[in-house]
Amino acid sequence: MSLTHNSIKLVLFPNPSSDYFTLYYSLRDLFNPGTLVVIDANGKTIYQTEINYTRDQIIIPTNNWVSGQYAVSILADGKTIVNKKITLIK
Repeated sequence: MSLTHNSIKLVLFPNPSSDYFTLYYSLRDLFNPGTLVVIDANGKTIYQTEINYTRDQIIIPTNNWVSGQYAVSILADGKTIVNKKITLIK
């Protein structure tokens, strides 16, 4: 459920999910700013928000999303810092 590498943590729950999922992240350094991105199986960005904290929790509603697997990534300084998969079952 979580990915930890060099003091980076990304937790998605519940997984699988249906109407929403909660994302908790903890990063070792504050960066200016980072971006949280959710990409569907076709490579289309369906959710994106700026993040400015080293630690936070975000609830992402998925009411209008279709069933399938999605990639959740945190990007900073032009590169992917952490990546995780979430499965939606409708």
